[in-house]
Amino acid sequence: MINYQGKQCPICKRRFEEQDDIVVCPDCGTPYHRECYSINNKCIYENQHQLLKERNDNISQSDAINDINKNTGKGDQEGVGEASEFIVCPRCEHSNPSGSAFCNKCGYFLNDPQEIIDEIPQNIKEGLPILFDPMGGVEPNEEVDTVKFGDLAKMVKSNTPYYMSVFKRIKDNNKSKFNFSAFLFNGMWFLFRKQYKVGIPLTVLHFVILFYTSLIQYIQDVSKIISNFSEILEILSLLQFAVMLFCGFFANKIYFKSCIEKVKKIKEDCKKDPSLDYNKQLLDYGGTNSKIIFLLFLFSVFVSQYLPIFFLGGKL
Repeated sequence: MINYQGKQCPICKRRFEEQDDIVVCPDCGTPYHRECYSINNKCIYENQHQLLKERNDNISQSDAINDINKNTGKGDQEGVGEASEFIVCPRCEHSNPSGSAFCNKCGYFLNDPQEIIDEIPQNIKEGLPILFDPMGGVEPNEEVDTVKFGDLAKMVKSNTPYYMSVFKRIKDNNKSKFNFSAFLFNGMWFLFRKQYKVGIPLTVLHFVILFYTSLIQYIQDVSKIISNFSEILEILSLLQFAVMLFCGFFANKIYFKSCIEKVKKIKEDCKKDPSLDYNKQLLDYGGTNSKIIFLLFLFSVFVSQYLPIFFLGGKL
């Protein structure tokens, strides 16, 4: 068995130790920590694997692997995963210049924060700002209701530092943070975060309020009658503001509970059907739905600008 001790995992940049659980890419032989490999569930040098297949009839596999190492920036002397020309981002697989701290494409932190801190002289470490952490300071293996925070991060997928720290705060103290995005966009924020059970009724309510508000304003503009509808407009405005406050104060707790329920359901489904890939299910059912935001924006323009006119037949 090959000894990978002292070599570097290309995902987390940590050196392998004797007790580490290591998995190896069957195509190019790149070693990973099992947990690191499960993040994308594929080799980050997958786009280079075709080189092995194309050259397999002409040269030995070891020579082809060395060629891959040169193309992907893995030095022959320092071992797997160390960059000589550029660094491959473990999140988006973009090639970055050697020495880059962040991915030029997605902004992912490319270096081990602890290694950077260790290189800083002790006399200037005081007051050093906390480096970017995708988990927001939360341990991936910490559990809440039998669900690991690492799995919750895969479900959240974007802006994980904020949500992991908020989820940790809810777990420990049952206290959340005010979500300004949910406050401003209310039901649409829930739909963006794939929280359809809550997002659909809140969004319908939003468009109902928007329609009646636009309709009254259109009638006032055409008929010049203001006093008859001022109280109705005030009630609708208060109702909309109440919905916004509800979303701002409770969105994070609702999202936290929903993510836990989704992860537990995926676990059950994977137990019933072993052919399902657990990590792929987390990534597929989690994340965000950006397409729906564009559609809702177009619909809101239609509701506020054109629907009242169609409803009244273009006139009073």
